[in-house]
Amino acid sequence: MEDIARLKWALREWVVGYWDFVSSPMPDFIVVPNEEYDDALAWLAAYLPGLSPVSQWCRLWKADDFLELLTVPPRPMLDSRLAAWTGAIISELAADNPTANLKEASGAIALTTSTYSMARAASVWHQYRSFEELDRRHNVIFGRARAKSDVDGGLLPLWYVLSGETWCSRPPAEARALEIIRGLVDQLASVDFLSQEEIVDAATILAGHYDLPELKSCAAGPQSLRVEALDKLAGKLFAGPKTAATSAIMGFGASLIDPGAVILPELLRRYENVVPASVVWAGAFAGLWAPVRVMSEHAGLGRIISKELLSQSDLFSKPSTDISFEELSRWTGGSFNVRPAVRGLMARFLFVELMPGVAIPFSTARNEARTEAQSMGAAKQASLDLEANNKQGSGDILSRLEQVERILAELTRKAARQVKPSSRSSR
Repeated sequence: MEDIARLKWALREWVVGYWDFVSSPMPDFIVVPNEEYDDALAWLAAYLPGLSPVSQWCRLWKADDFLELLTVPPRPMLDSRLAAWTGAIISELAADNPTANLKEASGAIALTTSTYSMARAASVWHQYRSFEELDRRHNVIFGRARAKSDVDGGLLPLWYVLSGETWCSRPPAEARALEIIRGLVDQLASVDFLSQEEIVDAATILAGHYDLPELKSCAAGPQSLRVEALDKLAGKLFAGPKTAATSAIMGFGASLIDPGAVILPELLRRYENVVPASVVWAGAFAGLWAPVRVMSEHAGLGRIISKELLSQSDLFSKPSTDISFEELSRWTGGSFNVRPAVRGLMARFLFVELMPGVAIPFSTARNEARTEAQSMGAAKQASLDLEANNKQGSGDILSRLEQVERILAELTRKAARQVKPSSRSSR
C-alpha cells in the first residue's frame, strides 16, 4: 500500500491486486482515482456483465479510502464501550419493533438498526470520519427519513458521545452542550465495575452541571420515588427547547430507575413523541451501569450483537457480502423499493456493504407486494397519460389503451393464481 500511496495517478489508471496469492480469476481489490469511481462502476457493469455484481467478488476502492487501510487496527475493537453500544442497539431495536419478543427475535434483525452500523464502523476502523454518510445510506436503503427524529437531534449526538476518540467526522451541532456527558461516559467506561455509590456520584455530577436536582433523586431511594423524580425531571426539561442534551439527560435519568435494563417502555412511552431518541440513550447508559446484564438478558441477544460487532472484518480479503451500496444503487436506479435482480447467498436477503467493513441484511422479499402496487400505479398513470395527451393521434391512443389492457390482464391472472391455493385449502 505504501507504493500505491506514492503513485501519481494518470487518467484512467487503475490498480488491480490480490492481498495474498492468486486464488481466483477475480482480483481482491481495484483502486481507482477518487474522481473516476462512478465511471469505473459504470465501465465494469458495461464490459463485465457476466461478473456483475462485481462488488460480490472484488472490492472497488477510491484511492483516498484505500490508503486509510494503513491505520486500521489488526482486529475490530470497542474496548470498554462495547456494552454501551450493545445496549443502545437493543433499545433501538425494541423502539422500532414495539410488539416484538426480543427473546425470540433473530439476532440478524438487530443488524438492521442504524446504531449497529455506526458501532461496527467504529469497531472496524477505530478512527472513522464518515458517520453522517453512513447514517444517510442506512436511512436511504430502509426508506427512512432519518434515524429516530430531528426533534431532539436524532441519534447522531449519541453516536458522537459513544464514539469518543474514534469520531473523526465534523462534530454535531450540539457537541459543546454534550461535552460534560461525553467526558462522563469516558470516565464511566474506564471502570470495570460500577457500584451503586459510583452511579449516584455520576448522577450528582450531571445534576449539578445542569442544575437538575431531580436527576440525583432518580438514582437514590425506593424505585417508586425514583419514578416520581423522573416525571418531575421531564416536567422541568420539557419547559424549554427539546435538544440533544434534553434527550440525553432524559435517557440518563430513566436508566437510573433500574440500572442495566435496556428496555424501559412504560417509563418513557409518554415521552417518546417529545424526545424519541431518549429511549436509545437509556439503553446506552444501561450498558455502562451493568454490562453483564445487558449481554445476558433477552436470551443472550446482547452477546450475539457483540460477537457481530467484533467479528473479523474482510477488508484484507475478498468481500463476504452480496453487493456494495454503490453498485446496488446503480442496479435499482436509487430506488430500494424495487426488487434487485441480484443473486445472493440467501433466497430472500442480500447482505449489503454500506461502507467497507459494515454489512447489513437487506430483505428483498419485503418488496414483492410493492412491485404489484407499482404495476397497478403504472397502469393508472398510463390511463392518466391518455387524457393528458388526448391531442395525439388515434393510433397512439389505441396503443396506450392496449398497453393498459395488457397490464390489467396480467394483474388479473396474477391475482387468480394467488387466490386458487387458498380456496382449495379452505375446503
